[in-house]
Amino acid sequence: MAPRNPRHLAGPHGPARRRILLLAAGGLLVVMAVAIVWAAASPGGRRGQPASGQQATSASTATVPAATTARPGQGAGAKPGGDDALLPNPSFEASTSGWQPIGAAVLERTTTAKDGRWSVKLIGGQRVAARAGIEHATVPVDPEVKVDEVYSAAAWVRGKPGTNVQVNLVEYVDGQRYAIDSAGTILRDTGWRQIEVYHYLHRTGSRLAVEIVAPTLPGGSSVLVDGVDLKLEHGES
Repeated sequence: MAPRNPRHLAGPHGPARRRILLLAAGGLLVVMAVAIVWAAASPGGRRGQPASGQQATSASTATVPAATTARPGQGAGAKPGGDDALLPNPSFEASTSGWQPIGAAVLERTTTAKDGRWSVKLIGGQRVAARAGIEHATVPVDPEVKVDEVYSAAAWVRGKPGTNVQVNLVEYVDGQRYAIDSAGTILRDTGWRQIEVYHYLHRTGSRLAVEIVAPTLPGGSSVLVDGVDLKLEHGES
């Protein structure tokens, strides 16, 4: 017996098939339009926003590395140590602001300078030899600096041959002198001489001060000071 005609299992033909195809295409366009509208309205599809699973890279979310954080301005005067210098007014170009005398010293600005146009003169204020010097107000240690990291202080000095001069780097904790490192020299001539001292930090949250002292400066004698520098020695530990 011959098999039955399979045409009853086939899809529609002629005009009926075309109508079905047109209806399917129209439905697909509607679905695509709805998808586009939904994507534009969702937070992930907005302009300037990362899509789901992506990390934002806009400037507002970027983090500046601690090593490149800019330091605030340090006031008037040149910076002998460059941008890393911590002392305001290191060369007395505008005034002696931030500095005060130690012991018997009388401070006087002078145009005999090592850096810039001005320096400061420490004048012995007593007839007998006495301790005389100059010190800068304390500056705070950066909270990110760890114990045992190294700071350096330096100053250019000039005076009569035989004059004893020293540079002290003092660490203050809770307003009290906690630790000190000193370096000194006896001047051999009347030229400028740089003295440098290093200090390992003892306590976080402390403050540092620089002193330049002539321990036995005779009355009427003087020492010139210029180009004072305080900075963190990067790379040391």
